[in-house]
Formats: sequence, structure tokens, C-alpha cells
Amino acid sequence: MQVRTGGKVPRWAVISSGLAPVLLTGAWLLAGALQPPTYDFVRQTMSQMAGRGATDPWIMTEALFVVGACYLVTAAGLTEVRPHARFLLVVAGVCSVGIAMSPEPQNQPPTFVHLA
Repeated sequence: MQVRTGGKVPRWAVISSGLAPVLLTGAWLLAGALQPPTYDFVRQTMSQMAGRGATDPWIMTEALFVVGACYLVTAAGLTEVRPHARFLLVVAGVCSVGIAMSPEPQNQPPTFVHLA
């Protein structure tokens, strides 16, 4: 196994990598608390809190946009990491933004664009 050494990770990459899970979890808790009692944290997805018909869907939508951006920033800053790992971070970032841009319809299955 080849290990690269000598590089230093920029502070902004470390901050973005730590911000992503904190922001996503916080938004999930906040948006979930604002949903009607019929929303079930266990059985329903975060996408439904950002979807059409949700209470305050902007919370999860904005969080998904920012988390996707955090993944992209982290990938840009991890220059010492193998390209395959950075590519997966880019894919995760693009997927997060894509989910935010294609909200789920209310009381219907997710759209193909949302699933893709």
C-alpha cells in the first residue's frame, strides 16, 4: 500500500469536512421538530422534509445545498488523498445538490431525477 506524506491539509478543508455532518444532523433535527405529528423520523426520509408539502422545506433544502458544497470544498482541499477518494467526495457533493434541486412530490413516490 502506497502512502503519501508531507502534505498539509488546508484549514478550510478541515472546517468544511467537519461542518457537513454537523449541519446535516442539525438541520434534520430542526426540520423534524417542525414537522406535523404524522411525520415519523424512523420510517420517513430526510428528502421528505425537503419535499413539496413539508413544513418549512427550505431548512433541509438549504442544508443539502450547503452539505454538497462542503463535500466539494473538502475534495478540493484534500490534494494528498488518492484521486478515487476525492472523486467519491465530488460525487457525494453533486448528489446532495441534485437531491436538493429535485424535491420529492407530496404523497407520491420519488421522481426518477430525485432517485438518480
